[in-house]
Amino acid sequence: MYCKKCNTEIADNMKFCPNCGTSTQETDVRKCDVCGYSWLTGEDLCPNCGHNSQSKETFSVHDLMDKLSKIDNENLVLTFSDKIYQKLRGKNISKKDEIKVNLIKFYPLPKTKNALYEFIVFSNANSKISNAGNANDIQSQTIIANAWKAKLEQSYHFALLKYGNDADFLEIKRMYIERKRKDILSIVIPIVIAIGGFFLLFSFGLTIGILSELGLISG
Repeated sequence: MYCKKCNTEIADNMKFCPNCGTSTQETDVRKCDVCGYSWLTGEDLCPNCGHNSQSKETFSVHDLMDKLSKIDNENLVLTFSDKIYQKLRGKNISKKDEIKVNLIKFYPLPKTKNALYEFIVFSNANSKISNAGNANDIQSQTIIANAWKAKLEQSYHFALLKYGNDADFLEIKRMYIERKRKDILSIVIPIVIAIGGFFLLFSFGLTIGILSELGLISG
């Protein structure tokens, strides 16, 4: 073959022209979906981080949801040994919920940026409780939501470590901070209401006592 720039004859197995240094590969630009580095096509491995641009994302949100859906559709019988195990742990959790929690807990995080961001958003959405249904339904929702909440923490801090300086990460960070703010308020507001109610009742009782002592009202 010949160099497309200087027309020097080049061996077919050479990647660069020995005369002018021009690449013999295609000149399209390839961008790494892990670190964002750009380079000319011809090499599959990213020169910056070594990621293989030809490899496909093995794990995804859709794959995980398919696995969780299959668990929901399975007829899992709680055996006697399962019941004993639950009693020894002091937890009342269905076999399906336990399997789903372990799947969510140990599911590998995506390695590519876009897939990881999608996973974080999905974890955030699934870590919320709708409070619909009976007591058992709400308990089941809470168990699964807590598993997703733990996965949200794991995936967010993994993304923070890898892409904390990335401009696209700012939206993920805003979503995470807003979620943490709501979680704190969901804990603080009931406490404030309870304390406020206690002081209101205490103040009311104290006022009645003082007025009674002054003879302004009958005891």
